[in-house]
Amino acid sequence: MDKLLQEYLIFWALTDPELITKTTTSHLYKVRNKGKIFVLKLYTKIGRIHEIRGPEFLFITRETSVQVRQFDRGACLLEYIDGPMLISFIGKDQNKEKDEEATLIMAKILNKIHKKPVPTRFQFLPVNNHMEDLYKYADTADDAPDTIKKAADFAHTIFANPKEDDALLHGDMHHRNVMRRGDEWVAIDPRGLVGERAYDCAASLHNPSRYLELRHSEDRLLKQVDIMSKEMNIDPQRIIDYGFIHGCVSACWARNVKDHYGRRAIKASQILEKHISTGK
Repeated sequence: MDKLLQEYLIFWALTDPELITKTTTSHLYKVRNKGKIFVLKLYTKIGRIHEIRGPEFLFITRETSVQVRQFDRGACLLEYIDGPMLISFIGKDQNKEKDEEATLIMAKILNKIHKKPVPTRFQFLPVNNHMEDLYKYADTADDAPDTIKKAADFAHTIFANPKEDDALLHGDMHHRNVMRRGDEWVAIDPRGLVGERAYDCAASLHNPSRYLELRHSEDRLLKQVDIMSKEMNIDPQRIIDYGFIHGCVSACWARNVKDHYGRRAIKASQILEKHISTGK
């Protein structure tokens, strides 16, 4: 990654790199160009699979997303936002009213994103294709939990029976992918997908990741569904169904880089499983 960093510093005439954070999908650096601060995002091998469509998405949704300045298959250069993430809005006290307001903020951002027409000149990934690892582990892995196998079968049913036309989706809307810019909240780190709007609510159901008592509260999960359903005019059942599937595919993504499936994601999906449409 150090070699890649040096290449992009030269390529985009950047200086003074300071590491901000490292994730499984990218390494982020604060950099400068002509005295202005930007964020350089270098993709890891996994990032080039999951986030490569992100910059194109940011360009299309620039009114409600972080601004992208440059991008190619290996990196992107973004505006620097010094405001907090939405996760900080909830706070350590995990205030219920603040938690519900955070969910409403995400729903309002998604409403703006979903009004954008699906562009024909960019090839965004269909949500069904986004489930590749779920299908792979369910079909071939001896250690796949029963919940994963059930979710794969359920996903086939869901995608075979769409309830809405495809929309442009963020694909990973949660509390760490929303930041404060001035007096507004904006989206960051999109996957860039197309599919039913309900899927864009799914990641938020499995977050905030650090607060397990929130993430694994059945009452709180159903309240989140209710808030997003009413604000976005989406069938709450569809949000629950996609939330169940998303937690299971997320657990499979963890299996790609660890020696186990994402246990926290599976636990939340098991809570939602009691409420999915085929369970009634």
